[in-house]
Amino acid sequence: MRTVNKLAGVAGGTREGRVVRALAALFALLIMLSSASTAIAAPRHIRVLIIDGQNNHNWQETTPELKRILEDTGLFDVDILTAPPHGSDMSNFKPVFKNYRVVVSNYNGDTWPPDIKSAFEKYMRGGGGFVCYHAADNAFPEWHEYNRMIGLGGLGRPR
Repeated sequence: MRTVNKLAGVAGGTREGRVVRALAALFALLIMLSSASTAIAAPRHIRVLIIDGQNNHNWQETTPELKRILEDTGLFDVDILTAPPHGSDMSNFKPVFKNYRVVVSNYNGDTWPPDIKSAFEKYMRGGGGFVCYHAADNAFPEWHEYNRMIGLGGLGRPR
């Protein structure tokens, strides 16, 4: 019980809290990947795309930490795609999901254009991996398929 209380105290906005949350998300990612079918030939390194650029939390600090933690395992090659700032034109924001085994969202901002939503849904239906990191569960309250993918959304989700 003491460890749980100690972690609960760290889970705020402190650096240790961010590291604890990052490690929890990465642990979930590793479990997901280790349970994947062995029939699929795994590349030498697992390609991961982190999407950031808008968030109500400090993505400029957490994204490099997520990348470092993943790459330090020696198992992952990580690319980062930063979305345009809030309210900006999203027409040049074109993630190529199929190039990655896993997408990590550190994004909570403007709604993606319909073509990006459709491409992401196709990627997920095709067996792509996805980690919704921290506030990314609040990213798209009106996108029903996204909320089904994450299995839960932030408070106030439409039912």
